[in-house]
Amino acid sequence: MRILVLQLRRIGDILLTTPVLSYLKSAVPGAEVDFLAEPMGKTVLETHPKLDGLLIYDRAHPVRQISIVRRRRYDVVIDFMNNPRSSYLTALSGARWKVGFNTGARSALYNVAPPVPTEPEYVPMRKLRLARAWLQAAGLPAPEPESIRPELFLADADKAFAAEWIRKEGLASGSYAVLAPAHRHPIRAWRAEGFRAVALALKQKGIRPFLAWGPGEEGVMQAVRAGHDTEIGLLPLTTLRQMAAIFAKARLVVTNDSGAMHLAVAAGSPTVTIYGPTRPVDWNPSMAGAGPRDRAINAQGVPCLGCHLLTCPVGHICMTELPEARVIAACESVI
Repeated sequence: MRILVLQLRRIGDILLTTPVLSYLKSAVPGAEVDFLAEPMGKTVLETHPKLDGLLIYDRAHPVRQISIVRRRRYDVVIDFMNNPRSSYLTALSGARWKVGFNTGARSALYNVAPPVPTEPEYVPMRKLRLARAWLQAAGLPAPEPESIRPELFLADADKAFAAEWIRKEGLASGSYAVLAPAHRHPIRAWRAEGFRAVALALKQKGIRPFLAWGPGEEGVMQAVRAGHDTEIGLLPLTTLRQMAAIFAKARLVVTNDSGAMHLAVAAGSPTVTIYGPTRPVDWNPSMAGAGPRDRAINAQGVPCLGCHLLTCPVGHICMTELPEARVIAACESVI
C-alpha cells in the first residue's frame, strides 16, 4: 500500500505531523509512506527512518505537482493541511482514499472526511485522529498511538557539529541553556528585556545562556543582549538540524510559541515556552501528558489569552503583563 502524507507550510506544522509517520508504518505493516512538504521541510524530514519518499511542493507549478502525485499511484492521500491547494491536490491525486477533515464545502473533495474534533487538544493528537479515521473507514485496525511527540532524527554530521561547537565554547553537555526570543509574528514574542532577565538569572546559576537566531533576527538579538554581550552568547548560524543538535545537549530551551519550540521538543530538550495569543493546549506536549520536562507559561488574569490574533488591539498585555519571575521560576523547576 502506498500512502502520501500531505502537510505544507512551516517547520512547526511539519514537525507536528511527524508522529503520523511512525504510526502509519506500525499500523499498516509493509506500507510505503511518502511526505509532500514545501522546501523548508526537507532538512527535518530527509533523515526520518520511517519515511520512504520525500516530495517537495513547487508552489510555482501546482498543475505539474498534481501530475507528479498521480504518477506515483498512491492508494491513500491524507491531507493534514485542509486548505484549497492541498484539498484540490488530494481530490485530483487518483488515490482510492482521499482523507481530510470536514471543514466545510471542500470536504466534498474527500471520501473520508471526519468532523473536526470540538474539544481543543495537542495538534499531533488531532492529526493522529485523522489517520485513525482512514484506518477505520478502510476496515483496518486503528490502534492507539504509542507516541504523540514530534520526531526528529539527527545525522552523525549534525551531532558532530554540535559536539565541536560545545568543545570550542568550553562547555559540557547540560551546562548551557538556549533562548529563542524571535518570532516572525511580533504579537507572539515576549519582551526582549524579559528574555534578558531570564538569561542573566540562568547565568547566575552557572548555566551559560546562548541565543538562537536566524537571518533577519539580528535586531532582536541586540535588544536582548543590550549591555550584556559578554554574558549572553550567540549560537552560530546553523541548519535546523544543527540547531536541534545543540538544543539536544542543552539544559533547557526557552522560547516563544514558535518553530524553535517544536524543534526543541523533537530534539528531546526540556523546554519552557511562553504563550499569549496562542493556547498551550494546542501546541505544548505537556498539555497532553507527553511532555514531563516541558513547561507552558502565560500571564495570569489576562482575559484575552488565546485570542489567535496577529495584531493586538489592547496593548499586547498578554506579554507585557507576564513577569520575568514567573518564567525564571519555570526554568528553575525544569533545571
